[in-house]
Amino acid sequence: MIIFKTDNILNLVIPCFILLFLLKSCCFCTKNTHLGNHFYISEYDIKDTRVMYCSDGCCNSVIDVVPQTVLEYDYNSKWIIAKADSALYYTYWIIDKESISNKTDNYKNIKEHIRGPLDSVTFSSILSKDKINLRLKKYLQ
Repeated sequence: MIIFKTDNILNLVIPCFILLFLLKSCCFCTKNTHLGNHFYISEYDIKDTRVMYCSDGCCNSVIDVVPQTVLEYDYNSKWIIAKADSALYYTYWIIDKESISNKTDNYKNIKEHIRGPLDSVTFSSILSKDKINLRLKKYLQ
């Protein structure tokens, strides 16, 4: 018969639970940058960086907003703008995050307030027309 001391068991069990929690954590392998109103830039690796709408801070339940690799972006309390690489060409995106109702964070509600993918000329024209005073800045991994 093996007899364990209670202190030894606790010294093993507690670190095991902590390790299990860290490994199971949704945020363990990603870097999420909060952009306000449930929007995040989520970086899984250098080639997979996207703008997402998340219902929680770890992005367990997401709606891809900019589904391509984000190269440049900027944001304020009302808007998010982004430049992405689609492998063949650059695409541009404008998200009116202030107009999205927090009560109905469904796909249709969110997609109604996203303009993109756009070409650079259309993107610049919309920024000027809607008086969106943001400038794209490189995303630093």
